[in-house]
Amino acid sequence: MEELNSDLSLALGTASLSPIENVAAYSVFANGGKSVQPYFISKIRDKNW
Repeated sequence: MEELNSDLSLALGTASLSPIENVAAYSVFANGGKSVQPYFISKIRDKNW
């Protein structure tokens, strides 16, 4: 991940982030302030797992 500016210009599109990088950034808010490492689910075998 590239070094990001710590100002409000990020909202104007001054940096490009991949979808997984955006997930990692916004998941902090949903997880009580703790960062998590996102991962992809490649296959669902049945409804129980």
